[in-house]
Amino acid sequence: MVPRARFGDATDHGGTITTGSPTVSIDGLPGARLGDTHSCPIHGDNPIVSGSGVWTNDGLPCARLGDTTACGATIVSGSPVVYLD
Repeated sequence: MVPRARFGDATDHGGTITTGSPTVSIDGLPGARLGDTHSCPIHGDNPIVSGSGVWTNDGLPCARLGDTTACGATIVSGSPVVYLD
């Protein structure tokens, strides 16, 4: 089980997740999903390209700690209380 990613969570390129679900809140923040935007200080804005094979929000796979973005950044922070397979 790994932490669920949310709006504002960090990546290893020094960026953050800048969009999220309009309908699902994780710890008071929009839950991040496949296709949501990551703002990378190295490569600019680009989407999250991996996610859960089991859990979805709004029909899209949920993003988690360790998932990646189109520029190769890895999500390095997530919810302290919500975990997914």
